Amino acid sequence: MSVYDPNYKSNPIIAKIGQKILIFNKDGEVLLLKRSEKCTRPHEWDLIGGGLDVGDTPEGGIEREAMEECQLRVKNIVPVHIHLDNSGDEAEYVLLIGYKVETVDENPTPVLSWEHESYEWFSPEEATKIKLPVFHATTVLKAFGR
Repeated sequence: MSVYDPNYKSNPIIAKIGQKILIFNKDGEVLLLKRSEKCTRPHEWDLIGGGLDVGDTPEGGIEREAMEECQLRVKNIVPVHIHLDNSGDEAEYVLLIGYKVETVDENPTPVLSWEHESYEWFSPEEATKIKLPVFHATTVLKAFGR
């Protein structure tokens, strides 16, 4: 045990939390969305997700984002990838967590928000070949146990 230091001052911990999810359907296919013109990286492939809102639990944030972005209910939320990113402003850190989840519905049909223009269900082999940002691609690989 360390010795008590009466001059110790805690450092404030400031990090946003971002969550991305890879949704599996009953056939083992995964859902990828194509970003809309209204977003950064327009027309590029993406995973569902966003920031953890005040009052959200991690699971609640995942369920909320899945509902907001594609009107899908999800279950069996399992974290597969964690990364601390500070590639933006030096004072801003984002703890990124990637999850794999399953759809609740037997035959899910996404209904997209303004953030995305289209979607596609991919086999695991196809999904690993799609051009994605590094964090997203690593989440895909780890969701498949690679």
